[in-house]
Amino acid sequence: HSVAIDSQGTVYVSDRENNRIQIFDSDGKFLRMWTHLGATQNIFITPEDEMWIITHRNNIENITYDTLAGRIMKIDLKSGKRTNITEDVPTSFVNTDRDVTVEQKPPWGFGGWTKNDRSLFLYDRYDVWEIRPDGSEAHRLTHGAEDSVRYRYQRLDFDEDYIDTAEPIFLRIYGYWTKKFGYARLRRGQPPEQLLWMDAAVRRL
Repeated sequence: HSVAIDSQGTVYVSDRENNRIQIFDSDGKFLRMWTHLGATQNIFITPEDEMWIITHRNNIENITYDTLAGRIMKIDLKSGKRTNITEDVPTSFVNTDRDVTVEQKPPWGFGGWTKNDRSLFLYDRYDVWEIRPDGSEAHRLTHGAEDSVRYRYQRLDFDEDYIDTAEPIFLRIYGYWTKKFGYARLRRGQPPEQLLWMDAAVRRL
C-alpha cells in the first residue's frame, strides 16, 4: 500500500488488494475513490500536483506472471483522468526478480526527468527507456537485454535539476551473468560507448 498528500492536503491511499485509490480530506473524511487501476503501488505526487503510480498486475483474482501489468500511469487529480504512458511499451517496469514476502513487486526504478519535463527515464530489467509524460513517445536508449547487461543512469552532479540529453549521459553497467561492472557514455542518437568493463566492483565514476 502507499499514501501521498497533494498541495491542498488531500490524502490519497492506494489499496492494492482491492484495485483502488481512496481519497480523503485533511480531516480524514472520505471524499471519493478511483477503481479499475490494477494493483496500484508507489504513489508519487509532484509539486505541480501530478500523480504518478505503477500498477503491479491487472487484477487480484489471477496472480500470475502473465498478468503483471507493470505500467506507469499519470492521473489528473481534479478529474481522475488517467494516462497509461507505457501502454504500448513492450516491456514491464516491475521488478519481478525482487525477493519480497508479498506478491506485489516494486518498480525497477526511475532515473529522472529531462529538461523542461520533456521526458522521463524509466528502467526495466536491463535497459533505460526515455518516455514522454503523455505517453506519445517511448525510446529504448540502451540494448542491455540482448546481452543480459543492466544499464542505469549515473548522476554526476547530485544538485542537478534535470537530465540534460544534449550533453553526454553516463551510465552504470552490470553483467547479470558475468558479474562484471563498468560505465558507459551515451550520446543522443548513438549506442552507448563502453568506457570501463572489468571483473571487479566499481561503485563510483
